[in-house]
Amino acid sequence: ALALFDRDSGAAYPGVADIWPILMARAEPILASLIPAALLIALGNALFVIPGLILCVLFLFLPHTVLFEKKGGRAALRRSIDLTRSEPVRTVLAFLTFVLAGAVVALLADMLLPTSTSRAVAFIHFIVVDLITVAVLPIPALVLARLYLDLRGQTSNAERLSQAARS
Repeated sequence: ALALFDRDSGAAYPGVADIWPILMARAEPILASLIPAALLIALGNALFVIPGLILCVLFLFLPHTVLFEKKGGRAALRRSIDLTRSEPVRTVLAFLTFVLAGAVVALLADMLLPTSTSRAVAFIHFIVVDLITVAVLPIPALVLARLYLDLRGQTSNAERLSQAARS
């Protein structure tokens, strides 16, 4: 997300050394937000799958809210829900795109290396799935960052968001 905002503002892409201190500075609010969200999603999935999926969609912007708006805990959860409710169709479509990407990764891995009863083949299969997932992972992250930027209504002010994340 930070790289996308930097690109929009004309700044150079940040490296890992640039992003790591930002994440470490926000570690406590990130944990204070993500742990309750994960527990609520797990509870929703345990009850019936549909509530868990709805909560996944509602909390889609939680990391962005913590990183750029410096909110944590309940305030970050509420802000993510508000952002999702402002454009529910686009948010659900983005979520469905992530689900579809995961299904394509699993299908591609099965085509490249079918599962078998051999432990070695199963191990290699899961390694291949993980490698493909890591290769595809930036795409949904960029889609979500772009959607967050649009929902915030800050497309012309990406530089300010980038600076807010760094401060």
